[in-house]
Amino acid sequence: MLAGEEVSWGQRLFQIKTPTVLQAVNQQNELNIHNTRALMPLVYWGYLLISVYGAAGPLIRRWLFKLSQVSWWQELVSTFTAPGYLTSWFWPMALYAYYRTFVGPLEFKIWEELAELTLAVGLLAWVYYNIYARFGRAKGQTLRHERR
Repeated sequence: MLAGEEVSWGQRLFQIKTPTVLQAVNQQNELNIHNTRALMPLVYWGYLLISVYGAAGPLIRRWLFKLSQVSWWQELVSTFTAPGYLTSWFWPMALYAYYRTFVGPLEFKIWEELAELTLAVGLLAWVYYNIYARFGRAKGQTLRHERR
């Protein structure tokens, strides 16, 4: 979904026309699939699930760490759960998507753009964290939040 937003910006920037096939089904006449009439009802559910998962990362991580002390398991859990210092990047979208899903659209479109931005920054930081955790530190060195 987030990549689709960037495709739409690139489409406008480079003045790429939307194919006729997509024009017929895309609500915003853009070159992406997440704004199609079939997927649009699911977009905010996707945002909600992704952002709540990111925001709850430390709780999920703590619970899964208790299941096993084996290093490969903890490495796997660390890869697929966001560290605690990133949770604040996921909350704006979690709150926005919850409101949008269960209450209705907000009057100000800017709230959606800000929520998408914070979610994108959170996901980018999570990817950076994983790359750094794998390749950017000395063998045996732990990150501060990984210490017990």
